[in-house]
Amino acid sequence: MQFLPLHGKALSYYKILIFTALFSIAFFLFFKQALNNTIGLYPSDIQSHINFARDFSNGNLHSLAHPGFHILSLAVASVFGMSLQKASSLVMAILVVVNTFLTYLIVKKLLVNNNYSDESMIGIALILNFLTAIYNPFSGNFYLGQGSPNVWHNPTMTAVKPFALISIVGIIEVLNRDKVNMGVLWIGLVLIISAIMKPSFLIVFIPGLLLFVLLHKFRYKNIFMAHCKINLN
Repeated sequence: MQFLPLHGKALSYYKILIFTALFSIAFFLFFKQALNNTIGLYPSDIQSHINFARDFSNGNLHSLAHPGFHILSLAVASVFGMSLQKASSLVMAILVVVNTFLTYLIVKKLLVNNNYSDESMIGIALILNFLTAIYNPFSGNFYLGQGSPNVWHNPTMTAVKPFALISIVGIIEVLNRDKVNMGVLWIGLVLIISAIMKPSFLIVFIPGLLLFVLLHKFRYKNIFMAHCKINLN
């Protein structure tokens, strides 16, 4: 039995339903982690980062090298008058939805010439964001998502992911055009924000990008020359 693809309002309602369910599941999980109710199931760093945020709000500005997630959580807690546990869980749940939606847009762009329905591409995006390591009950202390590209225990890793996705897609577009334009400045801004969220991605991405451009300098000669000019200046 083959299901007909959804169109118009039906497709919009389907997307709203899927992403609302995803948000609800993520918020429930993160809030339990924030309340430290998951000991023995899947340890989390959320409680530690909530404490870091409290220290940061109390004037200990040197307690964090990358305070992006913590500033967001403090801002949400202040604006909506909620506890820091709820605020951090809300921020993380929204980030999970944003990550999945960005993945959906990327999948849609990659599969534009293929006969995939929107429902299928949303399903692919969900699968890509839920791929994780196989649980081994004999491994002892276990972080949810450890050993996979999808980490569910670390708030700062969740916070940097949308900026990492945007940076990668953006730089691919620039390399395909072999032309330095305003897009490079936007990518630079996104990379700066990613470093504020968590510098791990930037630390790996910049050397990797430079090495890639150097190895392909004849193909990407304009970008290679731009790198040289920037370094000389």
